[in-house]
Amino acid sequence: MRTLFFLLLFSFNLELFHGYSTIEYEEHSLSSDECCKTSNLPALYVFGDSLIECGNNKHLPKAGRVDFLPYGIDFNRIPTGRVTNGKTVVDFIALKLGLPFAPAYLTLLEFQRRKISTGISYASAGSGILPDIGGARVGACLSFDDQMDLFQSTVENDLSKQFKQQRELNEHLSNSLFFISFGVNDYSNYVKHLNDTKCHRSPEDFAEFLLNKFGTRLKRLYNLGARKFLVNNVAAIGCIPGFIKRWKYQFGNCVDSVNHIVNLYNERLPGYLQNLQSQYPETTFMHMEFFKFFLDININPQKYGITNTTNACCVLGEDLGCIPNEAPCEDRDKHLYFDINHPSQVANYLFVKQYLSDSMICKLSNVTGLW
Repeated sequence: MRTLFFLLLFSFNLELFHGYSTIEYEEHSLSSDECCKTSNLPALYVFGDSLIECGNNKHLPKAGRVDFLPYGIDFNRIPTGRVTNGKTVVDFIALKLGLPFAPAYLTLLEFQRRKISTGISYASAGSGILPDIGGARVGACLSFDDQMDLFQSTVENDLSKQFKQQRELNEHLSNSLFFISFGVNDYSNYVKHLNDTKCHRSPEDFAEFLLNKFGTRLKRLYNLGARKFLVNNVAAIGCIPGFIKRWKYQFGNCVDSVNHIVNLYNERLPGYLQNLQSQYPETTFMHMEFFKFFLDININPQKYGITNTTNACCVLGEDLGCIPNEAPCEDRDKHLYFDINHPSQVANYLFVKQYLSDSMICKLSNVTGLW
C-alpha cells in the first residue's frame, strides 16, 4: 500500500511537469556549412559560470545548486545542474560542431575521465575571472583558476593516458576548441559596491584591471596547450531582472548606466584578444557578442518571437531561484528568462544561431593550431 502511494505521488508530480516546448528547435540548422564538413575540432573544453554550468556545482557542498525540477524540464525532465529549462549555450555550440555535450568534470568517475577525448566542462555557477567572486556572491564554486587546475589534471593525468606520444597530445589540444564565458559575476559584484568604500577603482580602471587578469588566465591555458579560443563577452547585466531587483533600481527597465560600465570591458575585449593573437601567432582568438544579443533581445523581443522579457518562467523563491518541484509556465519559448537571472533554452538557441556564424566555425576548424 505504501509503495502504491509513492507511485501515485510520483505520477502526480510528473503531471505537474507536462509543460511543453513550443518551438521546434531546428538543430539541423545549427550544423555548419560545406566548408566545415571536414572539421578538425576533436573536442570542446568549457570554462565559465552559470550561463554554461552543467552539473559541477552538484558536487560542491556549499555551492549554489539547481539539481531539482523545474530546472531541466526540457532536458528530458532531468535536472542535470544546468541553470535553465533545457540546453545551454555550450550545448548548442556542441551541436553546431557535431560534438557530444561536454560532461561536467566533477560528475565523472576516474575511469570515465580517462576515456573521454571529446571535451569536458569545468564551468561552475557563481564563478568569475577574479578568484574571490563566487564566495562573495553565492558560496563555494570553482573559480577560473580552480577550473584551470582541473583542466591541468585532465591533461597530465587523463589525456596523457590516451595519447601515448606528446606530439599526439599536443595536436589534440591545439586543434580543440576552448570556450570561455566569464565576467557577469565580476561585474555584478563591482556594481553592487560601486558607491561604497569597498570600491576603489573607476569603471575604466576596473575594465582594464579585469581584462589584464583575464589575459593572464588565457596565457595559462595557452601554456597548457590551448590554441583555439572562442570567448564570450559579458551580458548586458543592466537588463537582467534579478540583478536590477538586487541593486534596487526601477524594475522593468534596462539600467543604461550599468550596461555602459560593462561595455567598457566589452569594447576593449576584441582588441585585447587581437593583441594576444599577435603575441602568439599560432593561436586563433574569436569572441561572441553576448552583450549585443542580450541588449537587442530586450529592446526588440518581437524580432525573436519573445513576448516576456521581465518575468521568470518558474515560480521564484526568496533567493530568486526556482522553487523546487513547482511547475513552471507553459509558454517557456516565449520567455527570455527561465529563472529571473538566467536565459531560457530558446534564448540560448537564438544566441548561438545568430551569433556563431558558419564562417567563424570554418576558421576555427580549418586553422591548424601549431606548437
